[in-house]
Amino acid sequence: MKHVFVWFTKIIAFPAQLVFFRKQIFYENKKKSGRYISGGAIVVSNHTSLMDYCLLLYVFYTRLLRVLTAEVLYHKNPVLTLILKLMGMIKVDRFKPDLEYMTECADVLKDGGVVGIFPEGRIIRGNDSEVFKPTAVYLAVKTGVPIIPVYCEGHYGFKDRARVVIGDKIYFQEDANITSERVTELSAQLKEKVYSLRGLIQK
Repeated sequence: MKHVFVWFTKIIAFPAQLVFFRKQIFYENKKKSGRYISGGAIVVSNHTSLMDYCLLLYVFYTRLLRVLTAEVLYHKNPVLTLILKLMGMIKVDRFKPDLEYMTECADVLKDGGVVGIFPEGRIIRGNDSEVFKPTAVYLAVKTGVPIIPVYCEGHYGFKDRARVVIGDKIYFQEDANITSERVTELSAQLKEKVYSLRGLIQK
C-alpha cells in the first residue's frame, strides 16, 4: 500500500516539482554514488526545511525513502498522521525510552530498503548547525549498508533553485561492539562530510 501511495504522489506532483524545485543535482563522483540506489542504504542529509523530504523524493526518484519523523508531526491532525503512515515514514518518539524505530529501520535496510535520516534532529536556519545524532552510524554498523551523504542547499520557491550534492558512499567497517565514544567520533566525521559537500555547489 505504501509503495502504491508514494508512486501515485510522485507521479501526480511531478510537473509541480519541476517548476517549484527547479533542482540541480551535483555529484562528488557520479560513477560511485548516483541517484539510482541499488540495495539497502541510509541517506543522510542536512535539514533546512520541511521541503527537504519532498526534494529527496525526486532526487532518489526510483526508491521508496523511509524517513525518520518526529512524533510531534503525528499529533497535528488525523489526516497528516494518515499521510505520514502511507508515505512510509518511520515514527521516532523522542520521549519513549524504547528504540522500536531502530529495529524497524534495521529491518527495512536488511530487506534492501532505503532509510532517510536528518541527523541534526531539527530544521537548521542560516549558518547554525547541530551535532549529528548517532542513529545513522549505529544502523550502518549493525546492518553493513552504506551511508549516502547528501547536502541540500534549501532554496525553495518558483524564483529559486533547489541544489543538491550527492557524496560518495561511506562504509563503516566497525566492530559490532562499537563504543559510544567511537560512534560519537564517526558521527562528527559524518557531519563534516555532509557539510563539506556544500563546497561543490560553490565551485
